[in-house]
Amino acid sequence: MLREARLEHVAAIRDYAVAYLTLDTAMKRARGERRTSDYGPWAFISVFDDDDIDEFLQEINDAIVRAASGEDHSTVDELIHQWQMGARTLSDPVAREILSGTTDTSDWLEVEDQD
Repeated sequence: MLREARLEHVAAIRDYAVAYLTLDTAMKRARGERRTSDYGPWAFISVFDDDDIDEFLQEINDAIVRAASGEDHSTVDELIHQWQMGARTLSDPVAREILSGTTDTSDWLEVEDQD
């Protein structure tokens, strides 16, 4: 059982490393030359600007290195999940406008309770 768990851990680290390299390679091209599929298994990251993607690359690299030196890769999974939730939020045009500060009070209506 221990060997199987170790093999699964090593396989997960391998998959993260390949995904990291795929994304890193995509980032070497200009933004306009990239397709969403160029981001590989982390295509969700395409909604972020390049500075945020660079931050993701730094964070994920650190997480992969830490996971590779141990036997638990759940921190990598958790980090990816957090970034996926952020990507989901930014994919919503209204949420994106709110977060970017491009809305003002005239964009909103006050709703009164109908009771």
